[in-house]
Amino acid sequence: MLAYALGWGLTAYLVIRALALLTPPVIRARLATWAIYAASAVTIAKLLGF
Repeated sequence: MLAYALGWGLTAYLVIRALALLTPPVIRARLATWAIYAASAVTIAKLLGF
């Protein structure tokens, strides 16, 4: 179950980072931070069963 949750978290991180590559550098830095937040939130949600 941990691997499943971490896999979803990694997927969320990679999707946001990939989208960040299409944005200007100022926005890219902010999206990098949000990618970490999203990965954490998704991992926690999956571990809780959502």
